[in-house]
Amino acid sequence: MVEIIPNWHPILVHFTIALLTIAALLFLIPAFAGRNHSLHGIETTANWNLWLGAALTMLTVVAGFQAAGSVAHDDAAHLAMDNHKLWALGTATLFVVLALWNTWRVHRGQAIGLGFAAVMLLGLAGLTATGLRGADLVYRHGLGVMALPQAADGGHDHESGAEHSHAEADASDGGHAPAATAPPDPIPESALSPAEAEVVAVLTGYHAALTAGDAAAPEAFVLADERFVMIEGKHLNQGWADYRDNHLKGELADLARVRFRLSILGIQVDKDLATVSFIFNVLPRSGPEMDFGSGRASASLVRTGNGWKLQQLHTS
Repeated sequence: MVEIIPNWHPILVHFTIALLTIAALLFLIPAFAGRNHSLHGIETTANWNLWLGAALTMLTVVAGFQAAGSVAHDDAAHLAMDNHKLWALGTATLFVVLALWNTWRVHRGQAIGLGFAAVMLLGLAGLTATGLRGADLVYRHGLGVMALPQAADGGHDHESGAEHSHAEADASDGGHAPAATAPPDPIPESALSPAEAEVVAVLTGYHAALTAGDAAAPEAFVLADERFVMIEGKHLNQGWADYRDNHLKGELADLARVRFRLSILGIQVDKDLATVSFIFNVLPRSGPEMDFGSGRASASLVRTGNGWKLQQLHTS
């Protein structure tokens, strides 16, 4: 199991959510019922769930910081990750305070007051909001996902409610729309012409240089002036200096932990202009072969006196 997960955060967070949720719900029973000897076992269970949950929460937060630095992500995912982090830190702090408060309460032999129960419910609301934002990172942004399923040629989507449905189809095909067109197979290196091989070598060299931990390394493969354009999702950098200083430098530490694998889908060389479409996979630099993420991209390169240079790159 360890080989198929990028970090320990997904495992620890489930213990945090379970223990603290049970603690919050159990504390409500004696809080509203008042002192009752028959509820002593419930209160004891709530105490230990809170103490263990708070202790594991600190490990979960540490693992979360490690996770943030170990998964590839784009600008949109980075913003969502920051939002999740702020909620997580605020909620974790609140539960640690509650655990200390509960220790003091038990030591003094005090009953569970409505004020304590109210703050526990506040913590539970924060825990829910934090968990939803964490789920958004996985299911909307794909963080930590090794691979996404791809429909086979004969595959299809089943109708489910009003959110999506099959396209119009006649009775002869059994009521199913044609399957989505599968992406073309990657072009093998042996099928490339000498000029195409030069272009692919520059593109591959650029992606290898991105993981060198030095912002100057990729510069040898690009038009290092205002002609360079980088489009990553909805984010645009105009000029190499803009991309290098305002985007790339902030990702060097993350990029130094991974390597890229490119699969060329299409390439066209016309005199001094080349266009390439490809799939990129983000893989660990060492260790088990697992896919941290993937995307589609297109690139434009121009031939200069110093060889082919990358002019525009668009990734999604």
